[in-house]
Amino acid sequence: MMSFHETNLLSVTKKQFIYKLQANLGILISLMIIQLLALLLSTAGVSSMSVGTNLTIINLKIISGDIIIVFTLIWAFIVGYNTAGNAYRLDYHFVTNRLSSNLASGCFLLLTSLLAGITATFCGVLLRVLLYFWRDLLTTKGLSMAPALLMKGSYVTVLYACLLSALGYFYGMLAQRNKALTVLIPVLFFGSLFAAAKDTRAAQLFRQVLVFYFSESSLALFTLKIVLTVALLFITIILFTNRMEVRK
Repeated sequence: MMSFHETNLLSVTKKQFIYKLQANLGILISLMIIQLLALLLSTAGVSSMSVGTNLTIINLKIISGDIIIVFTLIWAFIVGYNTAGNAYRLDYHFVTNRLSSNLASGCFLLLTSLLAGITATFCGVLLRVLLYFWRDLLTTKGLSMAPALLMKGSYVTVLYACLLSALGYFYGMLAQRNKALTVLIPVLFFGSLFAAAKDTRAAQLFRQVLVFYFSESSLALFTLKIVLTVALLFITIILFTNRMEVRK
């Protein structure tokens, strides 16, 4: 039998989730704008090359939907960060605690990641359709996509969106606790990128992290990695903010 405390926690979490969803409907419009912008940029191509002889030169342009995915993941990170910042303002309307607030935020970010991953994948399909009708293509290779591959791509994008939104939320919560971290964390991140260009232990560690998340061939192991990482981030957030007041 569920206790009164558990029932109350679930009830408050549900109310907070619905309220955060209603208060942040505008982010869905921003998602549409970001993906449409990325779609337009993708039609110009991501790279090009020229091949041929002195008599015949063929300009090849490689067009991919990767730009849409990248823009969507950046959007997911920003949404996670903004959700952390808005939590203090939105939670003012509830008699609540940090646990219910974080759980509601997690559910909200899961929903936005699901929408972002699915729409990003289908924007890639729309890009293929536009190219088919608007461009004189030398080859149609890569325009068609098997349903299974489409579903897999959508699933992977959703997982990456969950990871990036959780990282954004984690960063936002740290920044709420200490404003200095707002500057310190980006400095450390870009410093790691700079160090990755050199043959140092920090560079090797950074490359290993990238390989760990971006080079997994097994879909099951990849899912496990993302789920455990997101869970660890939220557990850390819950423990870290446990003694923080909801109202600020």
